[in-house]
Order: sequence, then C-alpha cells, then structure tokens
Amino acid sequence: MKWTEFIVDEDLKMMQKYHKKRFENREAVPKSYEFRLVDKDKNIKYILLFVDLIQGTKKTVASLIDITKRKKMEKDLEYRTNYFRSLFKDSPEAILSIDRKNNIINVNPAFEELFGYKLEEVKGKDADDIIVSSEYKEDAVKVTGKVLDGEYTSFESVRTRKDGSEIDVSIIGTPIFVAGKQVGGFAIYRDISARKRAERIQNVLYNINKALSATENLTQLIEKIRNYLSVIVDTTNFYVALYNKEEDTISLPFMKDKKDDYETFPAGKTLTAYVINTEESLFGTREKVEELKKKGLVETIGSDSKIWLGVPLRVKDEVIGVLTVQSYESEDKFTHQDLNLLEMVAGEIARVLRYKQEAKKLAESEKRFRTFITSSATINFLKDENFRYLIVNKTFEDFLGKSEDEIIGKTDFDILPPKIARQFRESDKRALKAKDTIVLHEVMDDRIFEVRKFRAEIEGKIGVGGIMTDITERIASREKLEKSFEGTIRVISNTVEIRDAYTAGHQERVTQLALRIANKMGLSEEKKKGLEVAARVHDIGKITVPAEILSKPTKLTELEFSYIKEHPRVGYGILKNVDFPWPIADIVHQHHERMDGSGYPQGLDNGNIILEARILGVADVVEAISSHRPYRASLGKDFAINEIKEQKGQLYDSKVVVNCLEILNEGFEFKEASTMGD
Repeated sequence: MKWTEFIVDEDLKMMQKYHKKRFENREAVPKSYEFRLVDKDKNIKYILLFVDLIQGTKKTVASLIDITKRKKMEKDLEYRTNYFRSLFKDSPEAILSIDRKNNIINVNPAFEELFGYKLEEVKGKDADDIIVSSEYKEDAVKVTGKVLDGEYTSFESVRTRKDGSEIDVSIIGTPIFVAGKQVGGFAIYRDISARKRAERIQNVLYNINKALSATENLTQLIEKIRNYLSVIVDTTNFYVALYNKEEDTISLPFMKDKKDDYETFPAGKTLTAYVINTEESLFGTREKVEELKKKGLVETIGSDSKIWLGVPLRVKDEVIGVLTVQSYESEDKFTHQDLNLLEMVAGEIARVLRYKQEAKKLAESEKRFRTFITSSATINFLKDENFRYLIVNKTFEDFLGKSEDEIIGKTDFDILPPKIARQFRESDKRALKAKDTIVLHEVMDDRIFEVRKFRAEIEGKIGVGGIMTDITERIASREKLEKSFEGTIRVISNTVEIRDAYTAGHQERVTQLALRIANKMGLSEEKKKGLEVAARVHDIGKITVPAEILSKPTKLTELEFSYIKEHPRVGYGILKNVDFPWPIADIVHQHHERMDGSGYPQGLDNGNIILEARILGVADVVEAISSHRPYRASLGKDFAINEIKEQKGQLYDSKVVVNCLEILNEGFEFKEASTMGD
C-alpha cells in the first residue's frame, strides 16, 4: 500500500495540488504545512510536513513531524480558555472580578442586569463603594479583606442597586491565583429574595402531585388541592368549573365561596365563559372587568368581587373548564405570581378531571362505551354479571389470536390458561365490589399489562369493563432509569468519599440507622427510598469545605465551624435542580435544623421541618457521637443515648427519639461502611 492511502481525502487533494504547483513555481506554494492521516487503529494523526525541490532536479526532499500531541494541547488550551470565558460571560449568576486593591476589573451581563450598572460605570472603582450601603459597609470590608488574603467565603447579605433599591443576595467570595500568586478575586451574587416563596411553591406542587396520584374521589382531591394552595394563595373563595359544550352550561363539581353557591349556570357571557372562549388566564381586577363589560364581552352574575382570577383547565388543545379564586375584600389580595401558580397546577388538575369524566361516561353509557372499547388501541373488553365476554376490540382478538366469535359468550376459563383465568376472575370480583376503578398488573406471554377494571351498567345489569395497556417497554425504561439514578447517587457518594473518606463512611452508617427508624415508624416505601437517597448524600455540601478543616485533629475555630455550617445549604444548591421523585434537596437542607429553631442554616422549627429530615438529624447525631472523629475518640453509644434523651422534644422530634431509643436498646450496631453499589 502507498503511504498516501492513509491521508485524509481532503488533505490529500490539497497536497496533490501543492505538489503540482511546486514544479510550476516553487515559490507559489508553502514549504511547510500540516495534514492529517489515519493510523492502523483508525486514529487521526496530525503531521507537519517540510518539503522542497532539490535544486536543479525534479525531485523533492521532505521531512515529517508528528504534532498530534501539540495539536491536542492547543485544542485543550483553546477549549479551556473559551470555557472559562463563557462561564464568566454566560453565567446566570452576577459576577465581578477585582484586583488586589478591590478595584473592579470586569463584570458579567448578569451583574449588569441584577444591579443596573454597566461595566464602564464601575470599572476601576472600589466594589464596596458601589453596591454596599453604609449599613453593611463594615462587614463588607472585612469579608473583602479575607478574600484578598486568600480565603474562600460564603454568606448572605443585602446589596444596593443603581436605582437605590436593596436586594437580598447570597455571596461567594473566591480568591484568584495565577502561577501561585494571588492577583485578585471573584464575587458571585445570587438574588435570593424569592427563595422562601419558591420553597413554599415547591412543597405545594409536591403535595398536589402526590394527591393527584393517590386520591380517587374527585371532591376530596379538589379539597386537598385547595388546602395545599392556601399556603400561598387565598383560597377562601375557590371553585372548579367544567364546560358542557352540548348544553352550553357551566357545572361546578366543587365550590367554596362566602357569598354564592351554584351547581350549574348558563355559560353565556360570564367571566368563566370568557376564559374558556379566549383560552387565556384572566387577572380580573375591577377595572379590567368593567373594561370587558363596556366592550360587551362579559356579563357578571352573582355577587360582585373586588378581584377575580381564572385559569383555563386545558387537556391537549381543548379547554374543559376553569380554575378560579376571587376576593370580596381587597383588590390587592392576589398577584400575578398567584396567577402563575394556578397555571402551574391547572394542567394536572385538568388531566385528572378529564380522566374521571371519561370513566364516568364509560360507566353511564353502554353505547359510548361500546364505541370507545372497539376503537381503542388498548386491549378492551366488557363482561356480563357472570363474567362472560360481551364486547372485545380488535386489539384483544389479535393478542389472543382468536376471532370475536371464539371469544364472545365465553369466560376466561374457556380461553385463557387456568392460572391467568383465576387471577382475572378474582380481579373481576374486586371490580364489582369497588366504587372506583381498580388498577393491577398482570403478566401474559412474558408481557406486562396494566389492567384497569370497573363496574359497568349493561342493559340495567352490572358487569365488568376492562382496559389493558401493554407497559412492558415502560417498565423496562423505568428499570433503566432507576439504574441510571443509582449510578448518579453512586457518583455523588463517591465524590464525597474521594474528598473525605470519613464522611462517606459516616453517611453509610447514618443511612443504616435512619432506615431502621423509618421502618419502626411505619413510613411508606416511597418515603423510605427518598430518605435512603438523602442519607447517602446528606454531607455532599462538604465538598466546598477545605480538606484541612475536615481532617483537623483539634477543635475547630468559630470561623472554621462557620464553613462547616454552610454544607447543608451548599448540598441543597447542588441537589435542588436534580429531578428526584423525592424531596432530596429539602431533606439535605434541613438535616441540621432543630425543633426549637436553634439549628442551621435556616433556623426552622417544629412543623416546618419535614419528617425525613427529623429522622436523618437524629441518626446523624447518634452516629457522630458514637464514632471516632478526627479530633476525638468515640464518646460511645451511652453518651449518644443520653444526648437524645435529654434533648427529646427540645432539639429532636420526640417520636423519632422514642423509636431510635428502642432500636438502640434492642442492640443495634453499625455495620462496616461501604459505598453505594459495592
């Protein structure tokens, strides 16, 4: 083979072009250039070629140098330069850089947006003179001094915008070193003014999602949603309206109101109908409503309210109703943020309402049910009171490999294996007795089916309807996702272990005790799984704590302990954007909170601390006291027992402590720690 056969086609064409021109005019082509070739392992190699004509001949002389490593280094350097430049420029956090005199060198666009200053307005000026008011100046100067002395710092404070308004921010100060010499520092600012509201919203949405999946009764479901929303939005006057297109009426399956009480009313030009027709939310101040009245777009019914908020309940491209709150007392009762929150939950509410509407229609109308059952892509059937098949769809026929004539009038024992037939008969009986749809999983021919069965009225008699959905691929995907999730937790846990092997072992031991407590307290499997994940990574925030502090063999100073106290907040920051099915970030954030409000970092008390965090907090304390620390030997199990006994109800949840003491008195011992997945 010729060596030219290994050259990348594009580069070979270039080389051939140069070669030809070199004989025509040697000065018209470069005497050195780069090209690529493919080695025997299919790897690209970068080659620097030096080539020229031998004087007085038609021959060329050439030398080649492998510059692959150099090219890689150049690309790596270019990538890192662009990466860090992009981090600064494109960061959503406000960042400024300072020199050794605290003079501003640069600010990023997020800083300009947050504080209202352009770079040219602040460049070269003392940062503490620009965005710090006199009230906070002394503390700011001290912190700046620490950063310029090479210390990392993280804290929360108040800073001032260009327009004079104040804003709550979290601040991270980081020294900058070049070639081992400090040249300045970075300050990173985050707006935290909306944090408390966001945390409440997160909790509300979490509770609503749980209710949507766990509550079958429609009235109870909407009442739960109303109660959850009331934490943020005034739901004193609250109703859910559904639109009947055939009759052009509005029905209210749920209404709580101080003045009015409707079951149905004509759609007409009501505010509810306006939201349905426009398919848009309405922030109905009195001024806005009067404007719509003058235009002839709405006509109000019932008692006049000071403000009316309506959000469309949308399923795909169809608006099926409206979610509404209103106030008779004050036009300032609601904000546009409240409207946004209602919009966030309206989609899930609409989905459940539509499902329940369809289930009701199927149960009430044999004709509609027959149309649905025969046209659906799922496996559908209808049986009489003696469990004989009355209707099956084509999908069912295809699955069994039997014609409709071979199925109708038969029972499961006539057409299915005995074991499966017995399972179907038992679930049929359960469906007849149940008020609502029952859901179960069945395995047939190595396929997994989700089976929904319900009571159905057939010619005045009660029978059983069923919908079977093949969820084999869905289960496989979920198992794959769970493996991926376990891998993620393994990476997080290993990250901690690499930083501090003691911490990783501590997390494993805390997990053992926390799960024993959760079992004894009767927590659900879902809650226990969430607690396990949170326990395994609860100290992930310590990755920002200097290693010399974590392993210090003597008592920590007040400043060093302040770094340690930041780890729940840092852990929350790392985990909050991970889409866990459990409140992992909140559990980690709260595991050092105490019942009397003396904990950190938020100072939460009693009912504001979620149960999983209370359990984790007690397990954490017991393990820490019972185990060796870098600065002391183990204090022993008895010391730990006395600690939680004495502080029961004061620092630690009483029920958690009682259950923990029972476990310890039963002889519980920590097992040898191992990282997750080993």
